[in-house]
Amino acid sequence: MTDRQLEEAGQAFVLAVRAGASPAQAMGRAIDSARAHRPQLDAYGGFPDWMLTVVRDVAKRHGLKPSVIRGPRRDRYAVHARDEVVWILRQPEASYPLIGHLLNRDHSTIISAFRRFEARLEAEPELAARMIESGYRVESVPEERAA
Repeated sequence: MTDRQLEEAGQAFVLAVRAGASPAQAMGRAIDSARAHRPQLDAYGGFPDWMLTVVRDVAKRHGLKPSVIRGPRRDRYAVHARDEVVWILRQPEASYPLIGHLLNRDHSTIISAFRRFEARLEAEPELAARMIESGYRVESVPEERAA
């Protein structure tokens, strides 16, 4: 929820209380107001095409299905592919909550995945080189390490 949406929900609460609603009723109206502004994204169709393309490309490169990357599996193959997706999606500054929503994860898990992949890029120059070859930007890796 953005700051603006939170502020609007708070205003809905205050207006409901001023109109004579009980605190419980006012809270219900505030929650309804917040739900009205929440993006209603379905499993695949509600996300930008470029995000879905990244998931499909990475899944194909790792020999996985996109549903594996978005699913609950925690084996190293799925985790490495998921971490790569997170890192790529953050390059154009997609938000952690949006990436988390796409991958069915909490935003804090997405932050951890991003940091984990950054560490892998530093430790594995061949991975950084592969990322450059794939066409995705590698701004966080020093040039001498990426080559």
